[in-house]
Amino acid sequence: MHHSLFGELRPERLVDALEFSDRLRSVLSDAREEAGRLQHEHVGTEHLLMALLSDSSRDGDEPPSRAGIVLDVLGVDRGRMRQVLEQTVLRGRTAAADDQLTYTSRAKAVLELAMAEARVSKASTVDTQHLLLGLVREERGIAAQVLLDFGVTVDRARAELARIS
Repeated sequence: MHHSLFGELRPERLVDALEFSDRLRSVLSDAREEAGRLQHEHVGTEHLLMALLSDSSRDGDEPPSRAGIVLDVLGVDRGRMRQVLEQTVLRGRTAAADDQLTYTSRAKAVLELAMAEARVSKASTVDTQHLLLGLVREERGIAAQVLLDFGVTVDRARAELARIS
């Protein structure tokens, strides 16, 4: 009896979870690659931010991401921010297999905050701008420290998003 009740409850929780946009999925996949490149065993907020910076710097057919627009308007030098991140995080000793990389508790918290941001803004999917807000809001993460050093605050990011949406 307990088992079937548990089974009934779970889909309900999944319905509550918003879909990630393709662009965000691609950023999350890049974050794994960043962690692997740095020989880290976990994907942390710093890897999420590195991937977000790379995504928003990418030229091509894709329109600029909302996260990228916000960073530009706030005057962030993405190359410089990336350098700071690279210098802040030390290279690890052993590379973990890609499928074994897990998120740190802070990175998980960032993704939950991103989902909450998407829900509040009534977005149909969780996208890069929500990830950016999640990164700034998870104040103890390396990413938030670096973003704040570059003048990216939750209020400033939200104000810009409201302006461009």
